[in-house]
Amino acid sequence: MLIRHLTRELLWRPEHVAHPNHAVGLIEVIYATDVPAETMTRMSRLAGRPAGPDPLGGYRVRLTRGTIRVLPRVAAAQLLPGATGATPLIGVTIAAEAAGDRVVHAGGVAIRFVSAEG
Repeated sequence: MLIRHLTRELLWRPEHVAHPNHAVGLIEVIYATDVPAETMTRMSRLAGRPAGPDPLGGYRVRLTRGTIRVLPRVAAAQLLPGATGATPLIGVTIAAEAAGDRVVHAGGVAIRFVSAEG
């Protein structure tokens, strides 16, 4: 477990979690790197979960809620066109109420919104 909140009632209050995009959950975080196995080894150790293969040629770690994906740069660029993140973080997928499927870019990171209804 990466983070554990012992005072959920103080932190997760409606006034602290309301978001203009009506985000309700983080689905995945996507990293792009020239050395996916090396990066995933660190991520897997940090998350305390085993890594498995990703269909795009990298690796993924499934968490209790969400997934960490580490992809080769070429595969990440195909998955998230227009993402130009200078850091390994290249994209996130966020579930939002009635979002439809859309992608926005901020700071070189692709932020993909998907409907929380499905």
